[in-house]
Amino acid sequence: MVVEQAERLALAREWKENIAVNSQRALAMGLSSDASLGGHFAEKIKAVTERTTAIQKRYAEIETTPEGRAGQDELADVRKRYLVQREALFEARGDAARTAAEGEVFKRLSDEYNGVADEVVGCQIKRQAQTAEAVIASMARIRWMAAGATLASVVLATVLGWRVARSVTQPLQALRRSAQRVAGGDLTEEMRSAGGRAETAQLAGDIAAMQAALRRLVAQVRDSTDSIDTASREVARRGGGGVVQQVVSTMDQINAASRKIAEIIGTIDGIAFQTNILALNAAVEAARAGEQGNGAVAQIEQTTQQNAALVEQSAAAAASLREQAQRLTAVVAGFRLAH
Repeated sequence: MVVEQAERLALAREWKENIAVNSQRALAMGLSSDASLGGHFAEKIKAVTERTTAIQKRYAEIETTPEGRAGQDELADVRKRYLVQREALFEARGDAARTAAEGEVFKRLSDEYNGVADEVVGCQIKRQAQTAEAVIASMARIRWMAAGATLASVVLATVLGWRVARSVTQPLQALRRSAQRVAGGDLTEEMRSAGGRAETAQLAGDIAAMQAALRRLVAQVRDSTDSIDTASREVARRGGGGVVQQVVSTMDQINAASRKIAEIIGTIDGIAFQTNILALNAAVEAARAGEQGNGAVAQIEQTTQQNAALVEQSAAAAASLREQAQRLTAVVAGFRLAH
């Protein structure tokens, strides 16, 4: 729209300038008796006339408003009469009276032609101003729209940024508090599914799984330590035997943290085995006592003393086992489990 309007105004102004130039040349050529002057102007008048014809054609192609077309039609009509009168003026050359008469008619048509051209140019100038105002108003609207869109974008970005940050920080803070409770030995709280991003939810699931596994482990260790504590008391009272085997079976359920207890139980097993061997040797020696006399008695006493020493070792091992069980019980008791 802007480009076409600028072209219409430029064409109207050039058309008007061509009218003024060729009118003066036509009068000078028609009223002069100098043949050389006519030849000088003839080619220039022809070139300008051909250019004006091209302007008229292009102007008709791009003029779209009723007002503009009416002005163009009026200008084309005056031009047609103007060109006819110009030829009449040129034909009257050599006849002074006729040249003067045709010259007067040509002047009036030239004035009329110029007047219509002024109106057409004025109409295009007015339209040019209206187009400029419309463009300025449109640009102002665009600026306001751009400013509004920018402000809305800033507000939206701020809100979205706040919501995204909140969706990330809140679940992470909740996970941090849960991890701190677990680290402090509190396993009573049930972990809830965390909202927010997939990574946060996955982390929450991992912590919940860890908490559940730790709760089960603590419960198992607590049960095992209770059994170990009871068994250790039995070991101390009975001195070994089948209770030791029960302790060994129970110890298989405890994790790597209870390896020391397993070693102690192994020691007790060895002691019990040696005790059984010594008891067997004592029985054999007792059977031979009648045949060997005092030497056999001495041998039995030596065996009995060795057996007593082994029993003391077994009691010491049982005491150490009980101490280890009590320590593990104290550690496990630091955790709180939901009932």
